[in-house]
Amino acid sequence: MDTKPDVVLHSTGSFFDRVYPQIMRAIRAGADVVSTCETLAWLGTGTQTSRSSLIIMREAMT
Repeated sequence: MDTKPDVVLHSTGSFFDRVYPQIMRAIRAGADVVSTCETLAWLGTGTQTSRSSLIIMREAMT
């Protein structure tokens, strides 16, 4: 990402495993991310991979 956004409104897909790279790119650029990804909102129906990815995302933000 060439820019340094403060906030990214992410609405490119419904499945977290498919949009994870996009979200991580924004986080690594230092942006807060607001996403419409359904499986991100409802992790109870997600996969173990989704839960593991969230742990990685949390660690990337610290």
